[in-house]
Amino acid sequence: NAQNLQVDDRCEFFVGDLFEPVKDKVFDVIVSNPPYIPQKDIATLEIDVKDYEPLSALTDNKDGLSFYQRLFAQGMQYLKDGGFMAVEIGIYQAKPVKQMAINNGWQNIEIIKDYAGIDRVVLAWKQS
Repeated sequence: NAQNLQVDDRCEFFVGDLFEPVKDKVFDVIVSNPPYIPQKDIATLEIDVKDYEPLSALTDNKDGLSFYQRLFAQGMQYLKDGGFMAVEIGIYQAKPVKQMAINNGWQNIEIIKDYAGIDRVVLAWKQS
């Protein structure tokens, strides 16, 4: 994608588990589209999704929420003061994901809807 969009000269890619490959870095913004589909919903996905994406990109093999817990528990240490994290969420996940952010000390939490009016992104800010 970076090559197709002609931005590969401005991108760095890291491979590893969550923050492990960037453990010595601090960012202004963290954006994540974690595997959020509950395991029980995988069979109901459109063919072009479940047959195109690796299963590990779709689900945590549980309720779809485990990566959010890790992101909000660990993410602040990788953000500059005043930075924010934006995470894509699945349907019916806004409330539990927002609560995870609150429980981990994040501020000014917002839920943004997609064009269909479905809660799709949770924004959470690190206090300045």
